[in-house]
Amino acid sequence: PSSGHALGRECRTAVEGARAAVGRLVNARSPEEVVFVSCGTEADNWAVLGAVRAGRRRLRVSGRGDSAVPHVVTSTVEHPAVTECLRAWAEEGLLAFTEVGVSAEGLVDPAAVEAAVTPDTVLCTVMHSNNEVGAVNPIREIASRVRAKQPGITVHTDAAQSIGKVCVDVQELGVDLATVVGHKFGAPKGVAALYVREGVELDNFLYGGGQERGRRGGTENVLLVAGIGAAAEVGFAEGAGT
Repeated sequence: PSSGHALGRECRTAVEGARAAVGRLVNARSPEEVVFVSCGTEADNWAVLGAVRAGRRRLRVSGRGDSAVPHVVTSTVEHPAVTECLRAWAEEGLLAFTEVGVSAEGLVDPAAVEAAVTPDTVLCTVMHSNNEVGAVNPIREIASRVRAKQPGITVHTDAAQSIGKVCVDVQELGVDLATVVGHKFGAPKGVAALYVREGVELDNFLYGGGQERGRRGGTENVLLVAGIGAAAEVGFAEGAGT
């Protein structure tokens, strides 16, 4: 799809059609806010690492100094794609993180998330729907509270278990980043997307040939991308979108 010849242009049309469909499903402001990746794990890792790297620069510019360690607030019930990524980077001394517990119903308390925010917090990542108990977290309130306490904080939600089952409106939720996983709503395995709000500062995770408008290197798998686009169209038509 990055090629200029006739067959490449056909592939580009398919990819961009899928991008528009996924963007419509989550109510992105423009299709360009949707970046295709290989899986939810990649999307979650990118959200964490990209936000932390960008956040480290913001801390330095704000005068926190080179010794400031970016801090992340998350919950105790996140997918391993988030928690293991955080632990690995924490062991390297590249970030610190705080895990907020949940209620008896498996819900994350927005007030507890807000209380965990420090002057060095650069990212808040809390899943939308829990994959084991089905609790749907109050992401909008969480985003509102953490931003009121720490303007400029990046907010990510893993919406893998929500897409195609409950409405996920990224504008309503107020998130900067959202993970979308294809096979959770009828697309083939091996394709996912990260919603990246326009203007949010997020360092790249994969570097290469400049695909996905320079956001994610690697030749796109057109068949799988077309698949997630078709699944998004079905989900939107069935009322799973906005």
